[in-house]
Amino acid sequence: MEPRGLSSRLTMLLYQLTRRSPDHALGRLPDPQGSRAARILRPLAAVGALAPWAYLLIVRPWHMNLGATDEDVRKRLPGDDLVPHSALESTRALTIQAPAEEVWRWLVQLGQDRGGFYSNDHLENLAGADIHNVDRIVPQMQHLKVGDFVPMAPVQWGVPMGGFTVVRIKPQQAVVWRQGWPDEVEKLSPSEADGRGTWAFVLEEVDEVTTRLLLRERSGLKPHMRDVLLNYLLIERQRFVMERRMLKGIKERAERAHTSRTAKRY
Repeated sequence: MEPRGLSSRLTMLLYQLTRRSPDHALGRLPDPQGSRAARILRPLAAVGALAPWAYLLIVRPWHMNLGATDEDVRKRLPGDDLVPHSALESTRALTIQAPAEEVWRWLVQLGQDRGGFYSNDHLENLAGADIHNVDRIVPQMQHLKVGDFVPMAPVQWGVPMGGFTVVRIKPQQAVVWRQGWPDEVEKLSPSEADGRGTWAFVLEEVDEVTTRLLLRERSGLKPHMRDVLLNYLLIERQRFVMERRMLKGIKERAERAHTSRTAKRY
């Protein structure tokens, strides 16, 4: 019985060695080129596997709430009730060294056929959007009201939901947009309304010459699984770049106008 048991153990050992490393079992030396390639590719593969998680867990939370404090993110803002079951939300903010009245003048001019979006003209116009950012206050654009349409692209394109309708406005304090054409927005059922995204621009007075500008976006629709990577890794980052530039564009124009006006007084 003993020789048979020893033979079985030797057979099993040879099988395991062959399965684990065929080259070693057959007496071959490892290929140095293959080993070098493996050493290079292994960390690259690890980085590639970790990169999406690093973006989703670290980078994305940062850019979704850029400039906002924990309090800014937590508190309710005008328009939150329009999308009560938000699936996606961002709150971005910055401080502007100008009175709320000055910031408001630039804010109400936003729009494709209005004052532009104070962002990057050349990027906005790559698709022929015909957006031109103004550097002055246009009196005809200062009378924004509920029901007005703020286009993101030329109206003649007829793009579905190609802009926003003003649904709430409180001069020098807040304006809320809802995605869609005015006649569509007016007829939305409660369930349909929850799926239409909102943008709320909110001005908070810090003191007589300092204003906090907050932009909150809410949507009740989650991206389909097939669109998750496209939305999170591409669309959101592009929107972040453009919206960050838009907010900075408002800040730069309001501060420059306020400084100029103050200088003229002395």
